[in-house]
Amino acid sequence: MSYTSRNDDLIKLVKELNTEDSVWLLHVINKDTIEFESRIDIEDEHDPQLMDKDIDKLNSIKDLNELKNYLIDGLKDKTETFSETIMDLIEEYKEQLMIRSRDFSKYKTNRRLLSFALYKISFDNRDIYRQNPSISNTYVRFLYIIFTYRKYYRSSRELERIERKHSEIISAKSLHFKNYDHPEFYKWAKTYIDKNTSEFKEFNQIEFTPLQDADFGIWVNSIFDIMYHANQHAYINLKKQLSNAWYQKSYQKNRKGREHHYFLTDLTKDLLKILASKHNKNEDRMIEHLINKCAIEESIIVDGKLVYSI
Repeated sequence: MSYTSRNDDLIKLVKELNTEDSVWLLHVINKDTIEFESRIDIEDEHDPQLMDKDIDKLNSIKDLNELKNYLIDGLKDKTETFSETIMDLIEEYKEQLMIRSRDFSKYKTNRRLLSFALYKISFDNRDIYRQNPSISNTYVRFLYIIFTYRKYYRSSRELERIERKHSEIISAKSLHFKNYDHPEFYKWAKTYIDKNTSEFKEFNQIEFTPLQDADFGIWVNSIFDIMYHANQHAYINLKKQLSNAWYQKSYQKNRKGREHHYFLTDLTKDLLKILASKHNKNEDRMIEHLINKCAIEESIIVDGKLVYSI
């Protein structure tokens, strides 16, 4: 049999693989290339040289179709021996991938699920995740981890556990801010979270930049998905904090503002001046701030709504 026919068989095999398979196929080909050039067998699938070579290529492509075409072009017109060897390596690796039958498209289209999955992988496997954060495309990073780490590719159990947990979160909290489900709130909320980094840092692990209006809702809800799963106490407190801050902002924006007159003792007036100076507010705004703060602390306002009526 001529080497051309074996090379044709190799190209045909690669073309029949789906685009997601291109991630592990790159890994297999790069491993063989390094072993051939160095004349040393790579025992560790996560050898630094191999991973660097994989990641450099993964970060240079615009999508997985481009990667697949790149691999096909690189395999054309190879010798019979090379083609035979690569076919054997592909088949051997493919047989180990028990998760290939799963539908990964939902991770590509559902960024809340993808964000939660990457959070769980990073939290449960600190060593694994430290090796892969430089893959810029989060979906490709997810594929690279699950296709090159035995814990994930030899069994569906880990992914099933992640999907089940996220499904439970969505069932309980399809939206974390139902009363404020609109772009204006979500854009403001992202700015608020970014400014209050110390409070939200543990949960702010969402690695995509929102561009469209809908993206901001996904970004905020993804953070609170993680928070709801990881720390219920923080979830309750930070959700309340965000809701109340939005209420105060909206109140300031929407209030008509009528003039009122109150009699204050000289001491109280002096204290008001000191507080206003300390908070960089005028006296009217300082009074308003203190009343709103007291109302929140005494649960007269909860989640931005008045509990009592006048």
